[in-house]
Amino acid sequence: MGNRLRFTISVSMLAITIFNSHAQNISGIINSYSAVTVVAGNQITVSSIASFSVGDHVLLIQMQGADITTTNNPSFGDVSAYNDAGNFDFGVISSISGSVITLEDSVTKTYDPNGKVQLVKIPVYCDAVVTDTLTCKAWDGISGGVLAFFSNGTVTLNSDINVTGKGFRGGPACLGSWGCGNTAYFLNNATSCLGGKKGEGIAIAPSNNYTGGRGKIANGGGGGNPGNCGGGGGSNYGTGGLGGYEYNYCFNTIQGIGGQALDYTQGRIFPGGAGGTGFDDNGQAIYPGANGSGIIIISANTFNGNGHHIVADGKSVSGLTSDESAGGGGGGGVIILDIQNYTGSVSVSANGGTGGSTYNNLFSSDCHGPGGGGGGGMLWLSGSSLPGSMTFTATGGAAGIVANPLSACYNTTWGATAGGDGATLFSFPSFNLQPPSQVTLPPDTIICPNSSFVLNAGSGFFSYDWQNGISTDSVYAVTDSGTYFIKTTDSAGCFSYDTVVVNLFPPVSLPLFSDTTVCPKQSVLLTAGTGNNTYIWSDGSTNSSLLVTDPGLYWVQVTDSIGCIGNDSVILSNFTYSVLNIGNDTSLCPGTQVLYSAGLFENYLWQDGSVFPNFYASEPGHYYVSATDSNGCVQRDTAVVISFYEVPPDSLLPDTIVCPHVPLILHAPNGYVSYEWNDGSVDQSFIIDEPGFYWVKVTNEYTCYTIDTMEAKEECPTGIFIPNAFTPNHDGMNDLFTAIGYNVTEFHMSIFNRWGQTIFNTDDISDGWNGTFEGKDCEIGSYVYQISFAGELHGIISSGSYVGNVTLLR
Repeated sequence: MGNRLRFTISVSMLAITIFNSHAQNISGIINSYSAVTVVAGNQITVSSIASFSVGDHVLLIQMQGADITTTNNPSFGDVSAYNDAGNFDFGVISSISGSVITLEDSVTKTYDPNGKVQLVKIPVYCDAVVTDTLTCKAWDGISGGVLAFFSNGTVTLNSDINVTGKGFRGGPACLGSWGCGNTAYFLNNATSCLGGKKGEGIAIAPSNNYTGGRGKIANGGGGGNPGNCGGGGGSNYGTGGLGGYEYNYCFNTIQGIGGQALDYTQGRIFPGGAGGTGFDDNGQAIYPGANGSGIIIISANTFNGNGHHIVADGKSVSGLTSDESAGGGGGGGVIILDIQNYTGSVSVSANGGTGGSTYNNLFSSDCHGPGGGGGGGMLWLSGSSLPGSMTFTATGGAAGIVANPLSACYNTTWGATAGGDGATLFSFPSFNLQPPSQVTLPPDTIICPNSSFVLNAGSGFFSYDWQNGISTDSVYAVTDSGTYFIKTTDSAGCFSYDTVVVNLFPPVSLPLFSDTTVCPKQSVLLTAGTGNNTYIWSDGSTNSSLLVTDPGLYWVQVTDSIGCIGNDSVILSNFTYSVLNIGNDTSLCPGTQVLYSAGLFENYLWQDGSVFPNFYASEPGHYYVSATDSNGCVQRDTAVVISFYEVPPDSLLPDTIVCPHVPLILHAPNGYVSYEWNDGSVDQSFIIDEPGFYWVKVTNEYTCYTIDTMEAKEECPTGIFIPNAFTPNHDGMNDLFTAIGYNVTEFHMSIFNRWGQTIFNTDDISDGWNGTFEGKDCEIGSYVYQISFAGELHGIISSGSYVGNVTLLR
C-alpha cells in the first residue's frame, strides 16, 4: 500500500494579493425609519420592524420634546428645558422579537417617546458611489429628516447629497380677518385663523392656543399677526431672522419673531426649524413658512468629493406673496462627517433659507411684511480642522423684500432681517470604522509529496470562497501542487483576493511492501530499506525492519534527509482455515466410547499413528491429532479421557405379586436424572394391574444408565367386587349386573325391587341379572342386592355377605 504521511517545508516566493473595493451605487432614499414607543435599557419597541434585521446598524434619535416659556411677551417660545430633545445613540441590533428590537449595548442617553423618538436603519457599505442625488425621507411629524450611512472604504460623489427642506415643517396658510396692532405672541388657531401658523421646531405647542401668532416656538419661527406682519425665520445654530413689519397703514412695527438659536454644548443634534407663515386676510396668493433642513451623518475611511456638494440648507420661500405677509425661511441642518481621509474637493453648506418676498397687486403702493431669513446650521467634524479640500458655508438666509416697484417700500425688507450664521464644530466622537479587510495567504510554498499544507485566510470575514467553488471555511488543506486562491467578503460586503502557488519536493525513497498471507503463527520480516534518517513502526520500534507474526495492519513512517515523510503499510493475513477442535476433555461411562473428529483436512496423524479423520476412545488417556490443510498449514489439538464415571446399581426393582385389575405402584430409586419404563413413560413411579415382566432404565448425572427387569406374578386374596350400576341396553357393554370373585367356592345373589319382591336369584358367580323380570325390562332406578360367599386361599377359609343398591340405567 503506497499511502504516505504528510510533512511540509515552506519556501518564500512571490505571492499575489488583489483587493476589490466592490463599489456599491447609491442614490435616492437609503434609510428606513420607524417610530419608537418604548426605550428600556437596550430594548427598543418600534411601530414596525419590517425594515430591520439582526446585525443592522441603527440611529436612535429624539426629534422634539423641549419645554418652552408660554408667557405672552417677547420671551414666549424660549426653550426652558431641552429635556431629551436632540439626544441620539448609535447601536447594532442583536435580536428582534415581536415589535421589540434589542441592541448589543444599552443606550447612553434618555428618551421620551412623547417627544417623537425614531429608530433609523443605517446602511453600511464597502465603497459607496453616489450616482444620483442622495437624500432622506422628509420629516412627517413621526419619522424621517435624517440621512445616515457608513462606509468601511471610500465614498465617492458622482452626484450631490441634499436634504434641503427635509427637516421641521412650515405651517400651512389660513384666511383670517384684517386688523391692526395685534401684539400677541400666541393666538388660538383651533377654530378660526387668528394668526399665521408658527413654524415647527423641537418643542411641541402645548395646545392649539399656542399654534398661531408671532412668537417663536423654540427653533420654529413665529407666524404673522393680523395686520400682515411677516413670519419669522426658522433657526438652528444661527438665530432665525425677524419677519417684516405689519401693513404700513397700521403704523406699527410689530414683527414675527425668528426661531431661537439652539444650544450645541450638550452634544445634541437638531433638524432645522421651519419658518413661520405670514397672515392672509385678503384671500390672495400666500406661501407658507419654509421647511428647515434635515440631518446628514456620514462615516467613512475615505471621502472623495469629486467636486460635488453636500447640502443641508433650510428651504427658501418660493413665489411672491400678493397683498398678504410672507413666511420665514427654513433653518439650516446639521452635517456630521466622521471621515479619516479626504480626496477631491467638496462644497458643504448648511445655509438658512431666504424669507418670502411680497408683491402687492391690489394695493401696489402699500407695504406688507416680508419673511425673515432662516438661521444657519452646523457642520460637525470628527477631525480638529476643516480639510483643505472642503469649503463650508452656514450663512443665515436673507430676508425677503417688497418687490413691487410701485410700493413705497420697494426693494427694502420692511423690517425683516436675515438669519444668524451657523458654525463648525470639531472632535465628533469617531466610529473608528476599519478599512476593508484584506485577506493575506502564506507565501508560495514547496511541500513534500502526499503531505498537507493548510492555507489560513484569517478570521473576521463574513464569507470565504476558495478556488474549487465548494469550500467556505477560513482554512483550506492543500495536498497537491497547483495555484490556490481565496475570495473573502467582510461584513460591509467588501471583497478581497489572494493567491498562492504550491509545488512538490521529489517523493521519499521507500520500497513498497506487498500484502501477505501466511499460515497461523508464521513469522514474516518486514524491511523498510536503508538510507533514511529515521524509522517509526506501528509498534513504536525504530529499526529499519520488523519481525511480525500476528495478522493485522503494520505500517512504517520514514523521514528522509530533506525532512519529508513517507510511509507504507502492509496487511498480514492468515490463510482461511477450519479450526481444528477434536472436542473437550471428558470422562466415560463404562462400556461406552467417545468420537474425536478432526474435521476436513488433507492429512491426519493420531497419537497411535492412525491417519483417519475420526478416532474412537473407550479408555481413559490422552488423545491428540496433527492435521495439515491444503495450504500446508499444520494444526494440532489434544483431548483427555479423564476416567470412568460411576454407573447406577443393577438391582433396582424386586419381583412382586399382583391381582389382575387391582392397581399396584412400582417405585424406582430416588436420586437419578431420568427414568424410563418399558411403555416409554418417564415418571419415577409406574402403575401395573396385570401380572408380567416389567423393566425400568435409570440415568445418572453423567449419562450413565442401568436397566433392571422384575416379574409381577398373579395372586389375588379371597373376596368379591360388586359394581354399583349397569346399563342393560344390549350394546354388549355392561349389560349384566354380576359380582367378580377370587377363590370363591360358594356364592348366592338375590335382587329385590322397591316393594321387596324378589326378581332374580342365582348361585353361580358367573351368572348375572340382565335387568328383566318375567321377560319384561325393569324400570330405571335403584334395586337392592343381597350377596353371600365363601372361599379358600392357601388353606385359609374366608366368607362374607353384602347388602347394597345397584342402579339400573338405559
